[in-house]
Amino acid sequence: MTRRSFLVLLGVLPLMACLRPQDPRFRPDPHRSLHIAGPAGVLAGDLVLPAGPGPFPAVLLLAGSGPQDRDEHVAGHRPFLVLSDALARAGIASLRYDKRGVGGSAGDFATATISDFARDAGAAFDALAARPEIDPARIAILGHSEGGLTAPLAARGRKVAALVLLAGPAVPMEQVLRHQTRAIAALQGAPADRIAALDEALAASFAALRAAPDLAAARPGSRPRWPRCRPRCAGPMPPFWPRLGV
Repeated sequence: MTRRSFLVLLGVLPLMACLRPQDPRFRPDPHRSLHIAGPAGVLAGDLVLPAGPGPFPAVLLLAGSGPQDRDEHVAGHRPFLVLSDALARAGIASLRYDKRGVGGSAGDFATATISDFARDAGAAFDALAARPEIDPARIAILGHSEGGLTAPLAARGRKVAALVLLAGPAVPMEQVLRHQTRAIAALQGAPADRIAALDEALAASFAALRAAPDLAAARPGSRPRWPRCRPRCAGPMPPFWPRLGV
């Protein structure tokens, strides 16, 4: 995909969302708002139940990276809302929630780690298993993208009926982040030598983290001088570029 076609696609996405509305038409009152006691405060979510008597099998939905709400809303689409409706029509309940610090959920998203998100997911699983409408022996966890990393962590020590990992990371996170950084930099128009320098700086950061006995000791060595490689294009920069000092 060329840079021109990529920018055209970005401009067309909102229109596509309007032309292809995917929000389902729910049956009367299938939603129940829940407030879950999480490690960092209340997690706000929605429980969707099928029609008929329970107890029902259920799926806990874990969103991908970024400040995602319970619907995983992006570019006019709400995939978790659509998925929860499809599950209910198949006789399966679902629970989805705003990530900590997002929407109605308490906590600080900016300082949260993968371990924090896994603990949040564990609390949501426990709350779902305790519901009288749910069969605790038939609860699966579905994780999308980053959720595919947190789902197995949340499943530790719990009787999880199944794990479903959608586009979860299949390689170490260093490879994931370095690949994403190179790809986004290229789409934003950064020259090849600057992309290589940025990748080298990221590699040095990860090397410092691996060598240090703890995070506090790693911080001085994990902040190398980032190359000056501001993307040369008309569109906005990805959100992480300013934090990298480019």
